[in-house]
Amino acid sequence: SAFVPVVLGCSHACTYCIIPYRRGVERSRPVEDVLQEVRSLVSQGVKEVTLLGQIVDRYGLDLPEPSTLSALLRLIHEVKGLERIRFLTSHPNWFSRELMDVVAELPRVMPHIEVPHQAGHDQVLKGMKREYTIQQYRELIGQIRDRIPGVSIATDVIVGFPGETKQYFQSSYDLLQELRLDVVHLARYSIRPGTVAARKMEDDVLDDEKWRRFRLIEELQEG
Repeated sequence: SAFVPVVLGCSHACTYCIIPYRRGVERSRPVEDVLQEVRSLVSQGVKEVTLLGQIVDRYGLDLPEPSTLSALLRLIHEVKGLERIRFLTSHPNWFSRELMDVVAELPRVMPHIEVPHQAGHDQVLKGMKREYTIQQYRELIGQIRDRIPGVSIATDVIVGFPGETKQYFQSSYDLLQELRLDVVHLARYSIRPGTVAARKMEDDVLDDEKWRRFRLIEELQEG
């Protein structure tokens, strides 16, 4: 298996994230460059590729001749000798019905979706600059499950983000209990120097409380 970056950098700039400052603005690789790399990997014996992007669903929007991740997946699916195709990481605002259709229709595109929600309360999401609501995320998960038979869904969750009260955390816990996602990548908030959160938000959740919240979600997922 091999990883193939298709979108470099990021222009979204969530308030906790250092990626835009370290890797620059979002840049999609030309379609033919990606296809050539995939063909080369397959010729070396690679059977599975994972397409990478900070927001992989935005692939191709910045190209001189705009493309989409859906179109790229269809082209890669035609590469002979390739057995499995994956992609990550998706963003709730950019995971389209067209992309759902591609995953549902193409047998070598694996039915596994990485679509982080990061927090389970709208006020925390606003502070993170995620630009969707919990209800919108809930509806997206329902649409994905309806369209893609046997799909597995992974998410990322940050506990202890600035301003996350115990009530707000409980909303995160309740959402995970409701949705029963297959994988939760869990992190305790920590300051990344240079980010908006580091410059403008107080890290006001004690470390012991972050650990308590972390363990509660761990136990939920293990149950």
